[in-house]
Amino acid sequence: METILNSEIFSRVYSEQPDLKSKISSKVKAIASDLVMDGLGLSPEDRSRLVNEVDVIINCAASINFNDPLLDAIQINYFGCMRLLNLANECKNILTFTHVSTAYVNSNLR
Repeated sequence: METILNSEIFSRVYSEQPDLKSKISSKVKAIASDLVMDGLGLSPEDRSRLVNEVDVIINCAASINFNDPLLDAIQINYFGCMRLLNLANECKNILTFTHVSTAYVNSNLR
């Protein structure tokens, strides 16, 4: 989690809002899971915590290895997202489920 929060991409917003990093750190927690497992491989304690406390889910997990066997890619990219959406539907306080897709990524390399 620290690697993400210390990323250069946040430097401007941290300079404008110096206390933001500590606010994020107090609210965002990493929880181990596995997109290809039923129930996302979550422990009962973690699942209960998510169902009772989470109000925002951002799914940006995917395999972008275009050499993956098709069934593996579908298991991760499609069914993994569906498993997360099912979890979101269980969450008592969910406000939003956001899915970040690589389907239309276009680089402006010149």
